[in-house]
Amino acid sequence: MICAGIAQGLFAAVAYFLVLLIALRVLRRTDPMFTVLAVALVAYACMFGLLIAAGQIVNFWIFSTSYWFFVLTFLMAFGAIYKSLSLQILLQLSHKPGRQESAEVLRMQYVFGRSYSDRLSLLVERGLVAKTLSGLSLTAEGRALANRVRAAQRAFGIERSG
Repeated sequence: MICAGIAQGLFAAVAYFLVLLIALRVLRRTDPMFTVLAVALVAYACMFGLLIAAGQIVNFWIFSTSYWFFVLTFLMAFGAIYKSLSLQILLQLSHKPGRQESAEVLRMQYVFGRSYSDRLSLLVERGLVAKTLSGLSLTAEGRALANRVRAAQRAFGIERSG
């Protein structure tokens, strides 16, 4: 029974991965982080339902534990690859002639470009911040998100974060 539940969870995780490969290519305008999380939840529910509909005996806890173990392991790796500035710098260097670039160019591009300007643009684009004559200001949606983040930080004792 335990082995069957693990096999079912692994099967569902492989199905998730295959569906995700398609979804990431089809849903190009959707944030990839949202896609990987949404597909994980939908795949979990669908695969659980399909196994039951197929007449399989499914131990909920073993199936769930094994599915989420495999999927969360993948999600951690995906997040690191998707957001790692270190990996982005390595990739950029690999495409440069002589595989080198000055440290100042990299600093300007990644610290001031991606880490600052791109993030400000993203906050404006998502409606969390609005450009004003005097600079930037939180929107109602941005204020609500900031309050939720502050509450979560307090709850976990991480009031300082980057």
